[in-house]
Amino acid sequence: MFGYRILGFGSGGSGGPPVAVDYLVVAGGGSGGYYGGTGGGGAGGMRFSFCNGCASTLEVATGDDTTITVGVGGTATIGGSPPSNGDPGCPSVLPGSTDSIISAGGGNGAPLASGSPLGNIGTAGGSGGGGRFSPGPNPAPGRLGGAGNTPCAPAALGGPQGRNGGQGQPVPANFTSGGGGGHGAVGSPSGNGGNGTANSITASSVTYAGGGGGGKGFNGASRSSGGTGSGGAGGINNYGGRPTTVSAATPGTAETGSGGGGSGNSHGGGNGVNVISGGGGSGVVIVRIPTACTPACAAVSPGTNSIATVGSHKVFRFTVSGTLTL
Repeated sequence: MFGYRILGFGSGGSGGPPVAVDYLVVAGGGSGGYYGGTGGGGAGGMRFSFCNGCASTLEVATGDDTTITVGVGGTATIGGSPPSNGDPGCPSVLPGSTDSIISAGGGNGAPLASGSPLGNIGTAGGSGGGGRFSPGPNPAPGRLGGAGNTPCAPAALGGPQGRNGGQGQPVPANFTSGGGGGHGAVGSPSGNGGNGTANSITASSVTYAGGGGGGKGFNGASRSSGGTGSGGAGGINNYGGRPTTVSAATPGTAETGSGGGGSGNSHGGGNGVNVISGGGGSGVVIVRIPTACTPACAAVSPGTNSIATVGSHKVFRFTVSGTLTL
């Protein structure tokens, strides 16, 4: 007898018809493991529709506010603390009218964890963290890297979002832990981080989501590099006071979602500032809309986020969590 119409209410308006947008959603990268030549951090998940023949655009509501989340990177650990996993990155989220794009944070690198084999394994994430080199006895294999693309992101929604972390090496191969996975390639057992992937949604080609390099032990080993996309380099330290290069791990670059480097070895009085894991780089969310389809009232907040005109499109770039108003 009576009919009812259910009205949806947003935080900022009347809820007009949705608009199709291209997107790039990159989560925060994981930090490297800490203490004892540890795995590199995995890159944050990277999902995109722009120049991706497998993915569709996303419909985003107009006449309303859309809350966008930009994931922070995993936190670095400085010398003096007990062995610990790195810190995973945090997810980035772009809500749509029917689907949402959620990129998972990067997995953290594996640390030294005597008596606990599972503690030597990199964790899963957008891209997986690197596994630690073998704790012995010889010739035990190195520990596995964490799985990437976790949870699984379908191709139609911008997936896969990342790759696996690298397996650590058996001792005594320079006591090298695996590199973190990147969006474009798995982390290397030789310690280098997996490469990221370039995208030109802003009209400039930028490489995002490189994996962090794995940490190394002693005897003059050269440090592992981060993957393209600004992954952090792995650390090196000495074991038992042997002379060698001592270098702290470096962080992934902010606003790229890259993983941080794993710390170097920490024995022989090395528990100082040089024994440090690299923090993960923060993520970024970018939305691209044809200018003809963009409402005149379009805005972003807070003011650290930006709007640019690129040819016949408007590009909305979020480097911190905020609101997109269309």
